[in-house]
Amino acid sequence: MPSINERLNVDVAVLPKPGSPESEIEWRIHAKYIIDNVSNPWQAISLAITAPKKAFRTLSIGIDPGPTFLGLSAIADNILLWLSKLNIVELKKEIVWLKNWIPSSITRVYVGGGEYSGNVIEELNDLKYDVRIVNEDGTTSMPSNWRILETVRDRDLMASITIALIGLSKLM
Repeated sequence: MPSINERLNVDVAVLPKPGSPESEIEWRIHAKYIIDNVSNPWQAISLAITAPKKAFRTLSIGIDPGPTFLGLSAIADNILLWLSKLNIVELKKEIVWLKNWIPSSITRVYVGGGEYSGNVIEELNDLKYDVRIVNEDGTTSMPSNWRILETVRDRDLMASITIALIGLSKLM
């Protein structure tokens, strides 16, 4: 784990999933960047992805409220960077952590406007972030041809991705 003010050499390689149609093509993106003053490895990864820029343009955090657990996703400049399933007690801390970890010019939190959205809004009220409610109708019933369903099978997480994407479409 790097310490604060430690200089990191970060290699970023983007490779297709083995066996996917993209793996048939000979391609690779490889970039090497020096990142200074990084307080944690997640931030180093985020900065490496945005390089040579210093921040993402947009960060959309999607929350699918539920009676016990919430689905949460973070999408920055159309890149899914974070997924988690958590309870409302953990929510505020995780959103603050994401905002600190993912540098962006514009950050918005989008909450699915269902039965439990009021609890989430109340929990986030003192953060002074831009929090908006979006229509969550149909967010848990995903099209079967979405490739992300190969990886993410949890309906609450998929709903949070859809909510973040709805919000992202409003930012563009």
